[in-house]
Amino acid sequence: MELPEQRARGQISESLLENELLKEALQAIKDDVTRQWMECPARDHEGKEALWQLMKTAQKFENVLLGYIET
Repeated sequence: MELPEQRARGQISESLLENELLKEALQAIKDDVTRQWMECPARDHEGKEALWQLMKTAQKFENVLLGYIET
């Protein structure tokens, strides 16, 4: 990928991560997953695993955008 393309992707990624609506949506997802995890019975290992994967996916999304900014 050419430098101008990388720079444009970084700028778009930065504007997305600074967008209040996107920040609110990501926080709502994290809050909901955390709430569900706290309410999940201790014996529900599959449920807890699925919630952990959702949280990791949300974090991965943010990290991919941060990677584009840093690149």
